[in-house]
Amino acid sequence: MPPGERAWSGDFSDVPALHRRCSASQARWPMENYSPELIKAVGHGAGPGYAQYYFCEDLFYPEDVFLASYPRSGSHFVRFLIATALELRDTEKLPQSLAAMARVPDVHATDLRGGTPGPRIIKTHFPWDPRYRRVVHLIRDPRDVAASYYWYSRRKPQLFFERLSAFPSPADFAERFLGGGVWPSDPRRHTESYATAPSSTACMRVRYEDLLRAPSREVGRLLRFLGIEIARPALEQVIAHASFSNMARLFDEQAVRSGHLPPLRDDVVRKGRVGAYRDDLPASVVAALEAKLGVELARYGYSEVLSG
Repeated sequence: MPPGERAWSGDFSDVPALHRRCSASQARWPMENYSPELIKAVGHGAGPGYAQYYFCEDLFYPEDVFLASYPRSGSHFVRFLIATALELRDTEKLPQSLAAMARVPDVHATDLRGGTPGPRIIKTHFPWDPRYRRVVHLIRDPRDVAASYYWYSRRKPQLFFERLSAFPSPADFAERFLGGGVWPSDPRRHTESYATAPSSTACMRVRYEDLLRAPSREVGRLLRFLGIEIARPALEQVIAHASFSNMARLFDEQAVRSGHLPPLRDDVVRKGRVGAYRDDLPASVVAALEAKLGVELARYGYSEVLSG
């Protein structure tokens, strides 16, 4: 995480303490405007000073666009789609490394101060923030999210809000996942924070599954919202270049050294399949997830593929 102006100490999961400390900084928005879920997510596991850095005045430009998603919803794939479109539009060449994702900086890993002038396209996993004026809200079947996040978090115990004595079973993970025990928050509240964002936020929802099933339509819609104008032949080039097999081929040391990607290929391009949860989670865990996610599965078009 980018360092702040001074080191922070104490328990970053203590929302009231974070609230008091951030209120003492030069924030443009009073801390009362930020949700407890956002404050907790910003503070958890961050390096010294990150919370003060994130909430500082003028970190974001009003014209910035945010690619917002819950972790493991396909954000690496969409970042590379966008980066490929930008590269092809600006240079008439296709990027030959995933390091091109630097064109869509990650708010969790990139120091945004004094950088590229706006408008920028910025990746975030945080819940909705009132400073996010334009948002692409990427969602994915929460059962696939749970399955992918379970395997991803096995190497990252810091993603859990409570310290673990042993890595949880799939059933225990699902309970923590739905109970808000895994960073950044309860996935239902996370999605709801964008679905109910006020009219001051222009928010376009994109389903990961639709990007795979109808790429020409959905990627075209995405790029139009972002103001990236490319011809139809170029759009088809972008879609082909951002295939999972090609992304795996383009994962290299340059991309890792750039600081814009995790160091393991599986953390960037694992499976990406629709419905992979059926193979990756026990049937009992899937049933438990479906019992608690029924409203969300129906609301966002996933109820037609209930396992029962």
